[in-house]
Amino acid sequence: MQAISYMHNRTFAKDAHLNTLIFLPNDYDPLVNKTYPLLLFLHGSGERGEDLSSLQDWVEQIVLPYAPQNDMIIIAPQCPSYHLWGQHLDDLHQLIISMRSLYRVRSTQQYVTGVSMGGGGTWQFALHHPQVVTAIAPICTWGGWRIRDAEQVCQLGEMPIWLFHGEKDSAAPVKESKELMAVLETCNPNAKLTVYPDADHDVWHDVFASSILFDWFLDYTTTT
Repeated sequence: MQAISYMHNRTFAKDAHLNTLIFLPNDYDPLVNKTYPLLLFLHGSGERGEDLSSLQDWVEQIVLPYAPQNDMIIIAPQCPSYHLWGQHLDDLHQLIISMRSLYRVRSTQQYVTGVSMGGGGTWQFALHHPQVVTAIAPICTWGGWRIRDAEQVCQLGEMPIWLFHGEKDSAAPVKESKELMAVLETCNPNAKLTVYPDADHDVWHDVFASSILFDWFLDYTTTT
């Protein structure tokens, strides 16, 4: 993908205060009438702060190797130190709106994924702003987020959802994803759970070891 753009949202989204990395497709040309799906990636607790370099290294090494090089815009905002994504749901929404105005985003294909704390943020964002989300993939969900009523996930209707977890997760028990999946099976035919039997909390290494998640996202389009 093209070189990363470093932007602080105050420069283009008045109400969003998150530093953000933007990864554009190799063939991106603002003068060409072509739109692209958008993927919002939410990092875990270890990448919080004001220095984008650690987040840049993480995304480049883990997420990008199998990402579509010409078919997707990927954005990775940075959560401030000591904050959780749940404190910035409206900022994230404003970020997506701003991306639509600045870049050629295909509004019918807007996806969200996140790891650990970002997995919780993925759930929260989809529940608070489902109108801008096509599909989600929460990975090893953790981070101060515990859904009080598991049936709340049914509010997402038939939104495509792919949960990932490691069976041996020592930080975020896999049972929580299994419990959510048990509820989703009663209300959402487009939900599924993949559990890696030998993986610990860093199951993201398995999830992003191929293009399978990106391919799955691109299969879905929001009907407008």
